[in-house]
Amino acid sequence: MGDVKREIVLLGDTMNTTARIESTCRSTGYDYIASTSAMPEPGTLPPGVLAEKLGPVELRGKLQVVELFGLKRTAATS
Repeated sequence: MGDVKREIVLLGDTMNTTARIESTCRSTGYDYIASTSAMPEPGTLPPGVLAEKLGPVELRGKLQVVELFGLKRTAATS
């Protein structure tokens, strides 16, 4: 965007939702949080990764709640 100084700008609902989920990471202590739509099928997470359901979360600026999962590393089993 811009005529004098060109910049790449990311706009829209997807970026807004992503920013709100990132903010939730800070308040919950998880390093990674994923929405239901970004989660793989149950049982297909890589070894050593555990998904904990955070439940429906109200995100600022969103009309509907978003189901979120906190992701954390666990001791990988051999």
